[in-house]
Amino acid sequence: MNAGAISARLRGLAGRMRDAFPDMAAHSHVSDAAAAMDGGRPDGAQRHLNAAIASFTPLAMARHGINDDTSRVAGKRLMA
Repeated sequence: MNAGAISARLRGLAGRMRDAFPDMAAHSHVSDAAAAMDGGRPDGAQRHLNAAIASFTPLAMARHGINDDTSRVAGKRLMA
């Protein structure tokens, strides 16, 4: 898969994340990863994706007021 296709998929993921978890900033990490891929910086994209994944730990989600299991599972599914 080329960088353009990857960045397009990342932008789609960012949109789904923004819709599902509007109060969390994880979607901006994924958007930044797409921009890094467009700029030819896959290592930067990986760092942004790691930050997005870290946003969906139970502690991070609790900090954003997300305490129900259904939302936690939805967050994990987005990042799977």
